[in-house]
Amino acid sequence: MSERAVSEVLSYILIFGVVMTAISIVYSQVYTSTVETSQKFKVEGIRESFKKIYNVFVLSVYGGAALQQIQIELQGGTISVENCTYVSIKIGNEPYSIYTKSLNYQLGNYRISFENGALWESYYGYNRSVQTPSIYIKSVQVPQASGVDQVFVIVINEIDGDVTVSGEGSIVIIFNSSLQSSALYKEKDVTINITSPFADLWEGYFRNFGSVSRENNTVIFNKHADTVILTIYKTNVSTRSI
Repeated sequence: MSERAVSEVLSYILIFGVVMTAISIVYSQVYTSTVETSQKFKVEGIRESFKKIYNVFVLSVYGGAALQQIQIELQGGTISVENCTYVSIKIGNEPYSIYTKSLNYQLGNYRISFENGALWESYYGYNRSVQTPSIYIKSVQVPQASGVDQVFVIVINEIDGDVTVSGEGSIVIIFNSSLQSSALYKEKDVTINITSPFADLWEGYFRNFGSVSRENNTVIFNKHADTVILTIYKTNVSTRSI
């Protein structure tokens, strides 16, 4: 073979290599974009489902209709009840201690948790609040000499159930709630300790109301209240296939 022929062959190989490299880069970019777009749709879909779960849960706990259910799409993720959340409350000298648990959905780097009335999200290590917890502090106008009462309303939602479901397709989540206890206190100091994977979000929430500190995954909150209302609910969570 002549040097010219060899040169032409090498040129064609070089051009072919450049073309294939370009095609590979474009394919990789399109594929990655498609996967990311698909992931975003799944994330948005499950976020909306958990907002509905929040509404159904509220109806089950407060709406007088204890038994409620909702259908969701797994979309390749895992839904589970996890025992990672612990709440310790001291009102005056009276202590309460509850493993509230949480209802979670995990898909790759995305996670959303329903935890004591709150909806928390984690996506690639970034945490954010979707729905704030069911713990409230309000200044309420009252017909006393002072005219204003600091009212501290603490609603504890204890989740009970052993749920772990993964894969594709639809499932039905069933909630069955009952009131465990309710109490009212006057002129008490309140201390709340919450241990949670979302301790940073709890800390940020409590900063709206008073003194708060954090040690690793435990948040410590202190507050004096004129009136304290504490209610504790237990909700059994179960699932069934469709």
